[in-house]
Amino acid sequence: MKILLCVHGYPPELVGGTELSTKRLAAALVRAGHEVVVFAGTLDWEKRGTLEETRDTDGVRVLRYSRDDLYFDHWHKGRSASVRSAFAAVLERERPDVVHVHHWIRLTRDLIATAARAGVPAVASLHDAWTSCLVAFRIRPATRLPCDAPLAVDPCIDCARVLEPPTPWMDADEEQRRFEEHRADLVRELELARAVVVPTLSHARTIEAGLGLAPGALRTDVVRPAVDLPERARAVPRFESGDVLRIGSWGHYAEHKGLEVLIDAVRALPDPTRVELRLAGGTVLPAHRARLEERARGLPVRFDEGYAPHELGALPVTDVHLFASGSLARESWGLVVDEALALGLPVVLPRAGAFAERAQGVEWARLYEQTRAEDLARVLRELLENPPALARMSAAVPDRAALFFDGDAQAAALASVYERARAAGPPPVPSAPDDARDLADQRSWDDRLQGR
Repeated sequence: MKILLCVHGYPPELVGGTELSTKRLAAALVRAGHEVVVFAGTLDWEKRGTLEETRDTDGVRVLRYSRDDLYFDHWHKGRSASVRSAFAAVLERERPDVVHVHHWIRLTRDLIATAARAGVPAVASLHDAWTSCLVAFRIRPATRLPCDAPLAVDPCIDCARVLEPPTPWMDADEEQRRFEEHRADLVRELELARAVVVPTLSHARTIEAGLGLAPGALRTDVVRPAVDLPERARAVPRFESGDVLRIGSWGHYAEHKGLEVLIDAVRALPDPTRVELRLAGGTVLPAHRARLEERARGLPVRFDEGYAPHELGALPVTDVHLFASGSLARESWGLVVDEALALGLPVVLPRAGAFAERAQGVEWARLYEQTRAEDLARVLRELLENPPALARMSAAVPDRAALFFDGDAQAAALASVYERARAAGPPPVPSAPDDARDLADQRSWDDRLQGR
C-alpha cells in the first residue's frame, strides 16, 4: 500500500510529540513493506512557496512545503490556496492509496477535502485539541483554566486575541466570517475522513464537545500512540516514614503543563521541607520559566534543563519516589505516564481527559482535581503520612512488557484502518474552493499587517 502522511512539521527540524510520532509511524510502515511519502510543513519561511524533497534516514521521502505568507500559524491563515495547489499536485504525481492527516496547521485546513477531489480516501489522527480551539490547548489565556465552551464566535475570538500579531484592522464582520469558515472547514474534514483515529475515547469526546457535535458523532478508531520507553538506570527508592518524598515531573517548561500547580502544592503542605520537587525539560518561553523560578523561591524545588529521551532513566528528575503532572490541558494520551511507569514510578495526575480515563480505578495512580493545588497537596500529604500506601502504588506499576507498544504495533493497528478506508473509497467530492479569493484574502491580510 502507498500511504501519504501529512503533518505540520517533521524531524529533524521539528521534534514535538506529533512530529516524532509521525516519524516513528512512517519508519514502521516502511518496515512492514508499505511505500510511505510525507507531506510536511516547515518553519523555514525563507524558501517561500517551494516544495523541497529529502530522504529520511528510514528511507522515507519527505516533501516539505514552505509557505510564503506571514504568521501562517495564526488561525486566520488556516486555509491556504498555495498549499492546497501544491498538495493537489503531489496527490496527482504520487497517487497514494490513502492519505493520513496528522495535523493541518502550517499547511491548510482542507487537506482531506483536497484528497477527496483527487479521488483519494483519507484518515485523520487527532493528536491534540487544535481542531476545537483557536489557541490549541482549550485553556483560556486570561484565566489559565481549562475551557469547556464549544468552538463559537463568543468566547473564542476574544480568547484568541492573545495570538500574535494584533489585527486591529479586522472588523467584527470579517473576523466572524473567517471564524465560521474555519470551523466549517474543520468539521467538514472530520466528516469526510473515512476514519478518525484517537488515542483515547476521552479525547474523542473532548473534540466532539469542543466542536458542538453529539457524543459519538465522529467515526473513531482508538489506537494508542507508540512510545520509546526509557531504560531504568537504577531501582526506585523505597519511601520510609520520615524520609523526604521526592517528586519528579518532566517534559517542557510550557504554560499548559501547569508546573505552578505542583509548586503551589508544595507550598500548601504543612511542612514543605518534607518533599523535594524535581523538574526537567526544555524551555518554551524563557519569561514563563523565570516566573516559575520566582514562584518557587524558598521552596525545595530543583530546575534542570532539557534532555535526550534515552537519557531520562539516569537523570536526577527520575531518581524519585513518584511522578506528578500539573497539566492544565485535557491530555489526549500522556506519554510521560508511560515513561514514568517504565521507570517503575507510580503517578499522581489531574482528574481530566485521558489521565482520568487511563488512571481510573488503578492502584498505581492517584487523581486530584485539575488546577487545584490544595487538592494535590492533600494527596501528597496522605502519601507522606502513609508510606505503605505509596509502597502499594509502586508494587502495582505494570511490568514493562505490558507497557510496550512500539511503532510496529501501531503500524499494524493502523494498517487495518487504512484498508477499510481504501475499500470505502473517497467520499463525495466537495465543492471546488475559490482559489483566487483565498489568495486575495491572504495577500490582503499580509498587506494590512505591513501597513500597506
